[in-house]
Amino acid sequence: MKTQIKFLIGVFLISVLSSNLLAQQLSKVASNIQALDPIEKTALDDIGMPKDALENRVQSKVLLDIDDKSAELISDGIEAVEMTQQAIDAIDKSNSSMAIDFIGGALGKLETVALRNPKMTSVPISRVVRTDDLDSDLGAIKLIKQSIIKALEENKFHLARQELESLISEVRIETTNIPISTYPDALKGALAAIEKNNYKTASERLNTVLNTLIVSKQYISLPSMRAEVLLEEALNIDSSNTDAIEKRRLLLTHAKKQTHTAYELGHIDKVSSDEITNMVDQTMKAIGTTAFKKEVRNTIDAIVQNRSKYEVNTSNNS
Repeated sequence: MKTQIKFLIGVFLISVLSSNLLAQQLSKVASNIQALDPIEKTALDDIGMPKDALENRVQSKVLLDIDDKSAELISDGIEAVEMTQQAIDAIDKSNSSMAIDFIGGALGKLETVALRNPKMTSVPISRVVRTDDLDSDLGAIKLIKQSIIKALEENKFHLARQELESLISEVRIETTNIPISTYPDALKGALAAIEKNNYKTASERLNTVLNTLIVSKQYISLPSMRAEVLLEEALNIDSSNTDAIEKRRLLLTHAKKQTHTAYELGHIDKVSSDEITNMVDQTMKAIGTTAFKKEVRNTIDAIVQNRSKYEVNTSNNS
């Protein structure tokens, strides 16, 4: 009943407010509910472990993942950017000698970084971690996707964008970097402009270089991370516990659901989703046998491998 209410709310939000269309949508929802896989109809309140423990474990793994993926922030790079801003402020105050000192200091900091890290192409100076998550069942996610397609067909891009934003379940790591190949040259150009008393050009060059810092982005799929944690929990359950078999069934069922969610959100492709789902089914059959742990580990490896495909790096100018 809970799932049906969610469907009706979703249809109300995406339908045109006319009685005929609403009736059509309600009829469509009824058929959708009948067609859903059992895993999509089940609330799964009991997932085999406390939900707060699951989220805490996911958060811990995310933090470790961030540490592994993120380069160490370089203080010399941070100071170079601060000195660039101070040079701009000095130019605004007509203090050319101080501006020259700050630019020279910034160049010195970047030269130090280049000497210490000759293969480095960019210098990480700041990092922001953002988390967006959703609390919807698979049926509701599918209806939102239908709504997006409908909005695009009707040229209502603003509605499609709003709906897309509701389908984000990821951690995003944004790192701001100084481009080694262009930043020092821009500082030198500003320095030359100051020496020619062309303070406006110098200020413009410094402002431009601050506005063209590179932002790299990395992503962590939360549904895939949850599936991984659920399988790890199934692996660690003491087999001597009387309810070990049932708990493992619940954990594997919910891991399967998280894999389906990852697919619906575009975090893994159809082939990978089917492969992992089949592996979970095989693991389910192995519960109570000596093959169980091996099957779980193989499934975890497959999830980690596919999760890494989603966690791609992209970059753009800030």
